[in-house]
Amino acid sequence: MKRTYSNLSYVSVFISLVLLSLVGCGDDDNDSPAPNAPDATPLTIQALLPDSGRVADLIKISGSSFGQDTAKVQVAFNDIQAAAIQSVSDTLIQVAVPPGATTGKVQLIVDQDTVYSEQEFRILASSDTTSVRVTAFSPRAGGIGDTLTITGTGFGDSVADVEVKIGEVVAKVIEVSVTQLQVIVPESAKTDKVSVKVGEREASSEGEFKVIESMVLRITSLSPRTGSVGDTLVIEGEGFAVEKAENEVKLGEVIMTVISASATKLKVIVPEEAKTGKVTVKVGEQEVSSEEEFEVIEAIVLRITSLSGTDLVEGDTLVIEGEGFGENLTEIQVKVGDELVEVVEMSETKLIIIIPQGITSGQVSIEIGNQTATSEETITVSEPSLLITRLEPTNGHEGVTVVITGEGFDGDDDKNQVKFNGVIATITKATPTEITVTVPPGAYTGKVTVIVRGKTSTSVEDFKIDWVKKVDFPFNGNRNNQHRAFTIGEKGYAIDMFEHKLYEYDPVANSWSEKAEVPESDNPGYSRRAAVVMVISNKAYAGLGWNINSTTFFDWWEYDPATDKWTRKADCPFNLGVGFAVNGKGYVQRTGTKEVYEYDPVADTWTQKQDFGGGEFINYWGHSTGFAVQDKGYLAAGNGGSELWQYDPSSDTWTQKTDFPGEGRNNPTSFVINDKAYVGIGGQADLWEYDPQTDTWKEQPPLPENANRRNALSFVINSRAYVGNGARPSGINSFFIYRDLWEFTP
Repeated sequence: MKRTYSNLSYVSVFISLVLLSLVGCGDDDNDSPAPNAPDATPLTIQALLPDSGRVADLIKISGSSFGQDTAKVQVAFNDIQAAAIQSVSDTLIQVAVPPGATTGKVQLIVDQDTVYSEQEFRILASSDTTSVRVTAFSPRAGGIGDTLTITGTGFGDSVADVEVKIGEVVAKVIEVSVTQLQVIVPESAKTDKVSVKVGEREASSEGEFKVIESMVLRITSLSPRTGSVGDTLVIEGEGFAVEKAENEVKLGEVIMTVISASATKLKVIVPEEAKTGKVTVKVGEQEVSSEEEFEVIEAIVLRITSLSGTDLVEGDTLVIEGEGFGENLTEIQVKVGDELVEVVEMSETKLIIIIPQGITSGQVSIEIGNQTATSEETITVSEPSLLITRLEPTNGHEGVTVVITGEGFDGDDDKNQVKFNGVIATITKATPTEITVTVPPGAYTGKVTVIVRGKTSTSVEDFKIDWVKKVDFPFNGNRNNQHRAFTIGEKGYAIDMFEHKLYEYDPVANSWSEKAEVPESDNPGYSRRAAVVMVISNKAYAGLGWNINSTTFFDWWEYDPATDKWTRKADCPFNLGVGFAVNGKGYVQRTGTKEVYEYDPVADTWTQKQDFGGGEFINYWGHSTGFAVQDKGYLAAGNGGSELWQYDPSSDTWTQKTDFPGEGRNNPTSFVINDKAYVGIGGQADLWEYDPQTDTWKEQPPLPENANRRNALSFVINSRAYVGNGARPSGINSFFIYRDLWEFTP
């Protein structure tokens, strides 16, 4: 029976393969990857906020079990995948509406789980000004003077253009955006629906906003209970007016100035004529007095007795000792000369400040209320030297922690800036002699610079970026040796054997595009395993292998990127092997034997050559890898072994070379950059460089993020390798699947 996946999503195909594995399809190597164990809470979409918008608008998706990793989350608007996921938490995703999106349901994929929104997300055209909608308001109930937030669409961006009513009463609009309004509940408002009018367009809410009657005026506490003239007194209670001028506050018979007001809190200044007494608050016709009295005490005299130093460097700590400082940072101002400085710690008798950039000299002055104290001494400030002395480590990839050692740094994280070859990095910790950062996305090999207070210091050595994260593969990896990749010219190519799809990678645009579908051969409907792929004279050749039904394939196909067409060529005499291309011809070593065949693309013929020099099982089910350097071919790391063999087509001879130094491989990957080969991964984390000139191996930085995967794909463009995809075991009959793509520069 013919089965085809040509019109199914990858998720459908993946579920099908999991079901096949559950009913049994042979030994363990034939099983499809089992997904990771699901969370106890199912993946759900609860709401889209808002439920309409334009391309590039940010929306929020609320629900459950989203995780924390943006790399594991995919969002699609009516089958158009969104690239700009802003943030992810377990219950909330922020994502931008992608170009090309149309009205429809929103699809969410987290790891292997997929859900769809119950509601459709409506796409508005950029010129759409005809629709005004009220989708929600918050809170659902409130009192006069409260702030009400209205969510919807078509509100515009001008307060003057918007009219909001609760019932028939106009509310004051204080903030406007296209999708949100903030208004003040007006005095005469009653419980009713909320309406919004923009020009001639108008819409009303489905539900009503409940207006809660004003609370009875009362005072619950005074803080502090004592104070001096000019001090701030906080009055807490209920029923206060939110407008300062609508509250009349007295201490005894003396009016106090209100500096801030809310429905439950007033802040006032103790006036000069004040005497100890009760506090009264009058709002409208209501008036209330405090139960306790506020005690007015004589102010403490403010003075400076000593400074910890007078010859200072920018960024130094200065300790000021004296009297009358108080303990409220919001009430004190400290200056050096005419420059205001920040107080980082204080008590009644001690202040600690950090000397900022730009100060050269001056006396220290302190101002609290109407009192001012000035130091007798004058301090002088000089600029510190800035120097990077060491990077640890000196190489890495995106997300790696790097410690920069030196001098002249600022102890405040925000006062330093670090760049990796011009790309700004995130600082996690800073001291005057050490800055800890993480390597930023998009960074390439180059100098590290630190910028502090307008000064710049550059590292002596380069920081080498060995791996750079790129856009994901357009399909998931697989543990069963199915997908393949190759290079033609300045483009990379990857074959998804599940869907029989070919994709082209553009390194300049960092994007994938779909090309001509891969032929399904003589047994359509089944994905091919252990295929052989090579490139000869700017054309790709692919074929051979077997499938889950144990059907064997002998077919051989030519792909021409210039025409984007596949053409069937002469069948191979066998179905399994590993190969390479040298001097315009392809060579394949047959699995289970020592036989080697040469393919001539001009004559379209297969010719048997000198038998392979190593063991006959070096390519059992594709467990070895082949590559070519200049005019020689190589087979390496076969069937868990370490042998390396070189083939010279000019003499038709095999020569054993220095063994691969790593542990045995399971479907390793290999690629060639600047006449050196790179072999590894394949069930282990390491990667090794082989130099044919010296017949020696040298270890390289491993592929990031659990590199001990098998069946990784790789291709090379302009002396840079692109590696990723594949799968790694995560339990019994369970595999973790990868889509990632990393760029490697030796």
